[in-house]
Amino acid sequence: MNMKPQKVQVKSSRQYQKGIVVVIAMAILLLGITIGLTMKQKDRATAAREATAVVFDLATMDIAKQFACSCGSCNERNLAICTCSVAVSTKAFIETNLKNGADKEDVIRLIKDLYGHYVG
Repeated sequence: MNMKPQKVQVKSSRQYQKGIVVVIAMAILLLGITIGLTMKQKDRATAAREATAVVFDLATMDIAKQFACSCGSCNERNLAICTCSVAVSTKAFIETNLKNGADKEDVIRLIKDLYGHYVG
């Protein structure tokens, strides 16, 4: 067998340092992009939640707190604090009736008849 010694190219320490700097710069760039995208997603999610938040007046919430949510998936959470679509719809129904001149007792009776889940 005839084995010839092969030349091994050894990088100088300067070339090695340049390589490390390039790798670190790329890592920092990727980290910055990742953080930026994550923050942008978080901002979008927060904006979407805020855009869908509905604020009801005190009279509506006073009636709502006397009922449990009737959707069936909220574990009968108090209507005043529940934010599912059924709860929002029910509170909007309460508020509309109040604004149209119905008194509190009439609205309570109406909600009891339509939705039930009265907790007092």
